[in-house]
Amino acid sequence: MKKQIPPLRHLIVLLLLSLTLPQYVHAQKDTDNGIFWEISGNGLKRPSYLFGTYHLLGGAYVKKLPKVEAAFEAADGVVVESEMDSSKLMQIMSIAIMKDKKLSDLMSKDEYDLLASEIQRSIGTPVELMAQFKPTFIMVTLTVMYARAGSLSQLEEANGTSLDAYFAAEARKKKKSVSTFESMDEQMRLLVDHYPVEEQARQLVEFVKSKDEMAAVQEELLTLYLRHDVKGLYELYQKYEKEFGDTSWLLDDRNENWMKQLPAMLEKGNLFIAVGALHLPGKKGLVELLRQQGYKVKVQPVK
Repeated sequence: MKKQIPPLRHLIVLLLLSLTLPQYVHAQKDTDNGIFWEISGNGLKRPSYLFGTYHLLGGAYVKKLPKVEAAFEAADGVVVESEMDSSKLMQIMSIAIMKDKKLSDLMSKDEYDLLASEIQRSIGTPVELMAQFKPTFIMVTLTVMYARAGSLSQLEEANGTSLDAYFAAEARKKKKSVSTFESMDEQMRLLVDHYPVEEQARQLVEFVKSKDEMAAVQEELLTLYLRHDVKGLYELYQKYEKEFGDTSWLLDDRNENWMKQLPAMLEKGNLFIAVGALHLPGKKGLVELLRQQGYKVKVQPVK
């Protein structure tokens, strides 16, 4: 039988791993579990460091992690997933626009009315202003709004520019080199063009109907990250992958592509590499893929 297309609604939430509460001070009992790793060996003259981010946390969170901050400050270069070029913002946003369809063409009137009400309530804008955005883009926007509403106190304690953008911007201020694995165009196309817009619309309606469940998943995600429990995050991801089918295009395929670039980057040494935390664990995660290529990858304390 043909495998059903996996719903995006949970995966969009998990993509936000794409975080001074008690959770910040939990020590890792597992010596191979954490958000911060040293990469050495395999002929490298100087080690580099790999840090797993949570895309909704701001740069202020780094102040809670002095070992991470020290590695970033001492690094000669920084590597991030992608970097926003403000001069190309309109071009990038155009990728999220449907040229010949509107949301109302992709769903029933009742579904459209439900979506319109939710967009007005959560985003504060009439649905007409978002009528030509691809459904997955709207799903991401709502996910961010739900996350901020449900975890506002934790996120406010780590406010400011998102972690990923913070590292790139601060690196440029400090005259460090900045490299990326993907362009913003590539990331946007991956997000909004993987499935047909008709399937995206179906998922968007499901997403809105199950928003309470989405909020609960988001809270669990944030708690695990604040505990620096990357294995726990991966187990949460696997739970939904088993339920809904293959999602290798989100993590595994990208990790493999990044590994084609990493060895040459690492030869320079003394890099600070920041990517979403879910890219670290698992048999096809960056930690294991680096080890398979002969590197020594060891979890590091963050304080």
